[in-house]
Amino acid sequence: MIILGIDSSFKTASVGILEDDKVIVSYTLNHKRTHSEKLLEMIDMALKIAKLDISDIDAFCVTKGPGSFTGLRIGLATIKGLCHALNKPCYLVSTLDALYENVYAPYFDDIIYAPIMDARRGEVYCAAYKNNEKIIEDSALNINLFLDKLNKFECRKIVFTGDGVLPNKDIILDKLLDKCEFAPEHLLFGSGEAVISAGLKYGKKVLYNDILPEYLRMSQAERLKNEI
Repeated sequence: MIILGIDSSFKTASVGILEDDKVIVSYTLNHKRTHSEKLLEMIDMALKIAKLDISDIDAFCVTKGPGSFTGLRIGLATIKGLCHALNKPCYLVSTLDALYENVYAPYFDDIIYAPIMDARRGEVYCAAYKNNEKIIEDSALNINLFLDKLNKFECRKIVFTGDGVLPNKDIILDKLLDKCEFAPEHLLFGSGEAVISAGLKYGKKVLYNDILPEYLRMSQAERLKNEI
């Protein structure tokens, strides 16, 4: 089985290809060009590296959110079009599940994994996992409220990952002191490889017409419209 996965939830864009449980391509591009300009090029490049044709893909994986509203729309529309044209299924997966999968280490006990994504205005998109179970569901919360929730759980360490780490690092250190650790910077964003792995474990298998985003909160344009 050959699966192609993408993550367009962040300022970075990621593509991965898995064949028979072996990752054969996984790369991330951090560039000023928009996702609409680079995503199809990245998919084409990944297929060339793997020496595959798009028709060889048996299924797709894509992050459904949360994340960049524009990035998610572009990524989902791209995969929806491919699934429709090729009549192939798709695994929809939470961006937070994919971030968790990117850093999860099964050989460490008593660890909480806390992926956080910058949602601006002092908020983060967040979730938490312990012993391979989700203990805080996908949410959009004030960073201090999320840290208070985490502090109620017994654990040895809390490992933070995601693009919400850098803007909130001082707050996290102040609240959790030596209880917190941070993933390396290159793991703070999505990866095509993690999207596929998380999609197969936690994702929902759907057809093209059910490929829809889950934003967790309204976009700025929608909020402004409601205020008028």
